Formats: sequence, structure tokens, C-alpha cells
Amino acid sequence: MAESFLEEQLARIKRLTEKMTQAQNSAADLSNELERGRYLARQTPLHDVRDYRLYAANDEEVSERHTANDAPRRRRRGRR
Repeated sequence: MAESFLEEQLARIKRLTEKMTQAQNSAADLSNELERGRYLARQTPLHDVRDYRLYAANDEEVSERHTANDAPRRRRRGRR
């Protein structure tokens, strides 16, 4: 009687161990799939397109425009 009880418990432990292994594997797969989804969500249609513009030329143009606009302005006095 005790042997059959122990055999049943051993079979039960094996089944539970297999279920736990399956649960761990599916959790790992789900985690990998979520990470892949996050990665793809960060991608844009132009993600792999390289930008060949020269930024130094653009910076000079921007700085020239800002120096003209940053000049002090005269205040107008209203007529009374």
C-alpha cells in the first residue's frame, strides 16, 4: 500500500515537473516575443536609411539666420 502511494506521488511529481517546464518554456517564448515586438515598434520605415547630409553646412546656415534675428530690437514708443 505504501509503495503504490509513493509510486502515485512520484508520477504526480513527474507530471507537475513537466507542466512547470512547459510553463517556463512558454514564459520564455512570450518574453522573447514581447521583446521582439518592442524592437519592431521602435523601428520606423526609414530606420535603415542612412543620412548623407553634411551637418556642418547646415549648422552654418542656421547660425547665420539666428545672428540676424538675434540683433537687439528698437522699442517703439507709442504716441500720446
